[in-house]
Amino acid sequence: MKNFYEINPIINPANSIPLIKNIYINPYRLHNYTTKKIHKIRDNYFRKMIKYTYNTPVYQEIYKKSGINPSDIQGLEGIKKIPFIEKKDISRGYPNNILPKNYDHRKATKVCTSGSSGKPLNFYTDFITYSYSIGIFLRELKIYGLHWKNSRIAHIGNASPNKIDNVHEKYLKSKVNIINSLKNYIFINAFEPVNLIIKKLNEFKPDLIISYPATFQKLAYFIKRGEGNKINPRLLNVGGYILDKYTKNYVEDAFNCKMFNVYGSAESGGDIAFECMKGNLHINYDYYHIEVIDDKKRICDDGEQGQIVLTRLFGKATPFIRYTGLNDWVTLEQDHSCECGLNTPIIKNGIEGRANTSVILPDGRVFPSAAFDHVSTVLNDLNTHKIRQFQIIQKKLNVIKINLVVDNELRKGKPTISEIIKEIQSNYEKLVGPDIQIIIEEVDEIKSLPNKPSPLVIQLSNDKL
Repeated sequence: MKNFYEINPIINPANSIPLIKNIYINPYRLHNYTTKKIHKIRDNYFRKMIKYTYNTPVYQEIYKKSGINPSDIQGLEGIKKIPFIEKKDISRGYPNNILPKNYDHRKATKVCTSGSSGKPLNFYTDFITYSYSIGIFLRELKIYGLHWKNSRIAHIGNASPNKIDNVHEKYLKSKVNIINSLKNYIFINAFEPVNLIIKKLNEFKPDLIISYPATFQKLAYFIKRGEGNKINPRLLNVGGYILDKYTKNYVEDAFNCKMFNVYGSAESGGDIAFECMKGNLHINYDYYHIEVIDDKKRICDDGEQGQIVLTRLFGKATPFIRYTGLNDWVTLEQDHSCECGLNTPIIKNGIEGRANTSVILPDGRVFPSAAFDHVSTVLNDLNTHKIRQFQIIQKKLNVIKINLVVDNELRKGKPTISEIIKEIQSNYEKLVGPDIQIIIEEVDEIKSLPNKPSPLVIQLSNDKL
């Protein structure tokens, strides 16, 4: 029989105290605390996480082989002593060895990643971990001039079972809703028909809409056609996939408001970074420690591009310490004084793409997704919105195909579609050289994968390249 705390876990002080801190204190730390105090918080969090992680069998095995003991680590200065953990390690430990030995499994909720960086990953989260993500989100609302009590928020996400959006939605409805009716919040399945999503947004009239680039792009097309006349958000939050410059411009033009990027993952349990009003992607560095490594797992210098390494400094359930499984290309700038008033490390140039969707050329050059997107450059230079959507596919090592979806209502006039295609063709031939075949094709639609938005770049598996 369940006890009172199990039925109403938010009443348990072990849950309610972190939740209260994450609503009323933690969102304001980056603005109110000195750098020295933030570093002290980070070190304290990290020491606790290392002790917690050491009791998790999959980590304990790796740490013991490396001769690591929690008492050896006094703060984040000692993080380089700790081995990296890979996605395959978490997969190998699932389900029984990725939770601490004394963890009450009844508190855990399974999460399954989308698999956009490779194979899907199963792990666990819980309400404590989720409460920290609330603090992160409230911080972002404050920066954007919104408030959780009176701003109307629409989240268009993945409602599939065990996906992180769905799990967070369940926590929100079953736990947080106890203390607030949340009438100013709505969750919509991103994979519902677009006309139904527009109908719900029309009725709800959100101040903020949160979703994926591909979802915003589809909505923008219909809004440009005159639908959604009551949808007038103050701003848009986009994440989950690479946002190309053309899509950003196209969506902002349709919604008549600014779009800001956030960067997070299922494993991070919240947004690792958020775009400020000045356009910089700030790391929530009181919640996360971020490193960047090269292909030999050496730490990159500041300003050098590499793959991101995540250390989550909070939460319970499955911990993520020096986790290399996000597989994203980034460039880190540790010391950045921003005009917005925040002095945090930033991710320069945004997220540059998944390592497994990079374009690899025969001469060994590697282009992250964002770096290979010259379609956006051409369309923005031509000042045209004739292309509704595009996708780049590396079919073979020396064959690149670019699919374009044309807005038929804008087909006439200058520049013509043939002129657009010619300019894209010329741009890519200059980029990759004469030995690479560039195929540009007009298609009726770019289909999403099952319960996943369509990615900007697709690279066929190596055995086909």
